[in-house]
Amino acid sequence: MDARELALEVLHSWQGGKRFADHVLEDAFGANALDRRDRAFTQELVYGVLRHKRELDALIDESLDRGPAGLRPALRNILRLALYQMRHLDRVPHRAAVHSAVAQVHSRRGGSRQAGFVNGLLRRIARESRQPRRPQELVTALGLEYSHPDWLVERWLQRWGQEVVEKLLRWHNRPPSVCLAPNPGRLSEGLAELMAGAGIHAESVPWLPNHVQVRGVGRLNELPGFASGGFFVQDTTAALLIRAVRRPPGPALDVCAAPGGKAIALALAGPPDSPVWALDRSWSRLMRLCANRERLGLSAIRVVAADARAIPAVGLCPLVVADVPCSGTGVVQRRVDLRWRLKPADLVQLPPLQSEILESAAQRVCAGGTLLYSTCSIEADENEEVVTAFIGRNPEFRVRRPEPAPLVERFDGTGATVMPGELGGDGGFVAVLERS
Repeated sequence: MDARELALEVLHSWQGGKRFADHVLEDAFGANALDRRDRAFTQELVYGVLRHKRELDALIDESLDRGPAGLRPALRNILRLALYQMRHLDRVPHRAAVHSAVAQVHSRRGGSRQAGFVNGLLRRIARESRQPRRPQELVTALGLEYSHPDWLVERWLQRWGQEVVEKLLRWHNRPPSVCLAPNPGRLSEGLAELMAGAGIHAESVPWLPNHVQVRGVGRLNELPGFASGGFFVQDTTAALLIRAVRRPPGPALDVCAAPGGKAIALALAGPPDSPVWALDRSWSRLMRLCANRERLGLSAIRVVAADARAIPAVGLCPLVVADVPCSGTGVVQRRVDLRWRLKPADLVQLPPLQSEILESAAQRVCAGGTLLYSTCSIEADENEEVVTAFIGRNPEFRVRRPEPAPLVERFDGTGATVMPGELGGDGGFVAVLERS
C-alpha cells in the first residue's frame, strides 16, 4: 500500500472510531511495511488533513452543485487528501494530486461513475484558485481560516482577545518539534553532537541544559542513542513544569504517571536508590513506561497499577506529582485531531475529577512536603480554579512560587501558565503546593 492509499485508510479508520489519529497511524505503520520516506509522507497527509479539515470541507461543500448531503464519507476523504496536497504542499504538483485522487476513486466499487466528478471538481478548484468564503462574524471567520471549532475560538476570544487567539491558532497548525531529554548515565557526548553525527540538525533549549529539539525525524527509535537509552522524549514545557520544584531527598510519587516522562525526570533528578512510585490505571500505558524504564536503566522507578483516586499504601512522600487528566488544550498542535474530539461538556466534567485526584494525592504528602499539580491545559477551569478551591478546603497547604525563571515570570499567585508556542513547545500549567 502506497503512502496516499494508507493515509486514506487511516482517515477512514479515524473517522469511524473514537481513537486518536496518532494511535491509528501507529497501528497502520505496524501492519504495512513502508520505507522512511513513505512513512513521513503518510503522516504528513493524515495530520495535514486533520489540521485543515474545516477549511478543506468548506471548499468542497461550496464547490458542489447539489450540496454536500449526498457526498459519501469515503469520497470526501479522497477529496480532502487531494485538496490538502494542492493547497498546502508546494512540492506536490496539482496534476499528481488530482491523478492520485482519481485513481483512488477508480479502485473502489462503483468508482468509475465518480471518477469524472472528482477529476472535474478538483481541476475547477485549481483553475479558479477558489478560496472558502470568509464569513463576516469574527468567531466563524477565524474558525474557518484556521480550522478550529467555533466554540473553542469563541471561548478563547472572550479570555484573550483576537491578537492572542490568532497567534495561538496559527501555532496549532504548525508541525511540532520533538524535544529530546538526555539520560547522562548512558551518554558519552552531548545530544546535539550525537544528532549531528547522523546528519540531524538539533537546536538547544536555553532553559533546559543539554536538551535539544529536532524536526522531521520520522521514527524516534531509529535515532542514534535511542536503543542504548541515551535520551527520552519530553516536550519542553512538560520538562519545565516538572522542574517547578527541586526534588527533595526521599521517595517521590507520580500519581498519573504514564507514559512516564515526569517519572523518568524525577528518577534522573534523585539518587539511584531513591524510589519513584509511578502510578497509573492504564496497563497499556504502563507497559510503555516499563519499556522506557528498562531502556534507560532506571531501576528506581517502581510501577503501580492503580486509580489515582484510591492510591495504595506507598507511604508518605516529600514530593507528590499530580499531572492530572485534562482537556489537553495546551497540546492541540501535537494532538492534531484533539480540536475535533474535544467537546464543551469535557470542560464541565473534568474539573471535579481533577479535584478528586488532587485531594487523594494530598493525603500522600508528608509534613513539610510538596504537592505539584500540573495539566497540559490552558483553561482556568482546570488550573487556577481547581487550585484555589483546593487551598480553600485544605488550609494546611499554601501556594509556593515555582523555581525556573520562565515559570517565575508567569507566576500569578496561584500557578504558572505557559501558552502554546511561548517557549517553543506545548502549553501547560503548574502549581507548587507546600504542606505545613
